[in-house]
Amino acid sequence: MDVRPFFHQHVRRAASSVLLTSATLRDGRGFNSLGLRLGLASPRWKWPKGVETPSTSTRGLLFVPPDLPERRPGPGRRRGRSRLGGSLPQGPMERMLRASRGRGPAALHQPQDAGGLPPRLEAALPEITFFVQGDGLSRTQLLDRFRATPSAALLGLASFWQGVDLPGEALSLVIVSALPFAPPDDPVLQARIREADAQREGLGFIGIQVPQMTLKLKQGIGRLIRTRADRGVVAVLDPRLMLPSEDRLGKRYAAQVRAALPPFPLTRDWERVTTFLESL
Repeated sequence: MDVRPFFHQHVRRAASSVLLTSATLRDGRGFNSLGLRLGLASPRWKWPKGVETPSTSTRGLLFVPPDLPERRPGPGRRRGRSRLGGSLPQGPMERMLRASRGRGPAALHQPQDAGGLPPRLEAALPEITFFVQGDGLSRTQLLDRFRATPSAALLGLASFWQGVDLPGEALSLVIVSALPFAPPDDPVLQARIREADAQREGLGFIGIQVPQMTLKLKQGIGRLIRTRADRGVVAVLDPRLMLPSEDRLGKRYAAQVRAALPPFPLTRDWERVTTFLESL
């Protein structure tokens, strides 16, 4: 759970310098969260600047649809854990998939999101072939069929997309159904939050939960731009990315999350998004 003793004993003491590389080391607060986890959150540590990938600002859009149902805490849930005010919004997904002619995955946050949604989408979009995680095919089989099928969409949990590489025209749309906060009843997460809150009230949320969620979101969004030729739209169906209202640190953490994402132009304009998708 706590890697600080191991890191200092076996890494820091064993080497005069350490090089850490990953596309997801940095969140919206820079390297502060990494420093907190490794016990390096000290003024004497000078963090290098991140090495940026080639510009993606002209090759993608970040879209948060307007008029999404508010996400609010459910029974027994803490900050960061929420439920939809109704069912997962089918309308925005249907509209985007129609404009993109499929060619995209939807990363669903909870298993129940995948329950009745695929049949409804299939009925509304008969021109698109849907592949669904849990239909009896392995991840490799699902991805192979998705690549080989024109006008296809793939629905799976957010964990499904870690390590997935789909460059080229097979993918022009990534839909994220919710900000991927970890379940608050995870005992390891609870222990880390308690330890952080003991240092400063609220640090467990802003220093542990938000950075973990941000890195998961970056991993999901990272499926879109894999080569210099890739273009597309990332749609986040969670209004908390824009106006999170259920937490006193809401505006602060929303800005922190947005700052960590690829530098796509942010829009809430349906016409701009559909025109962009139809042009691909």
